[in-house]
Amino acid sequence: MSLKKLAVAVLCSCSSISAMAGVGYITAGHNRLTYSESGLADFNAQAIEGAIGYKYDPYIGTELRYGLGLNDDEHSGFKLDPDYYFQLMAVPSYPINPRISVFGALGFTMFNATATGGGVAANDFTDTGISWGFGASFKFTPDWGMKIEYDNMLSTGRYDLTGFSARATYTF
Repeated sequence: MSLKKLAVAVLCSCSSISAMAGVGYITAGHNRLTYSESGLADFNAQAIEGAIGYKYDPYIGTELRYGLGLNDDEHSGFKLDPDYYFQLMAVPSYPINPRISVFGALGFTMFNATATGGGVAANDFTDTGISWGFGASFKFTPDWGMKIEYDNMLSTGRYDLTGFSARATYTF
């Protein structure tokens, strides 16, 4: 299945249940990115991440995420500078109690970065692919909470990109 078809399927499946009562939310926080490529040391960078989401019911939701790279990392003359990423994710969840839920995430990522080094000029690249993750959300008040998540953002065959994020959430 192509990535465009997957994105359309996620949107269509979510819109088919949009008549149910639900809640919207926004998140903002920090993501620690790890870029792993065979033969190179792992590159670690930081990003700020924001999302807008909608929970159709206690068990299913969607999120549109955007991350902006804050720094680069350099090893052995190679440098990686993550510029930005977008994600569209289906987010099924299971409430353990009224304040704590565990969730999964499945969707699509577009990642853009600049790589330099090894005697090669700067290489700006963009990759897309399927992403998945899991985490937990915690409610401190009816409106405010927090999400912690591991995210396997991309596995291109050439490299893997993962993230570990902590984000504040506000429900409206």
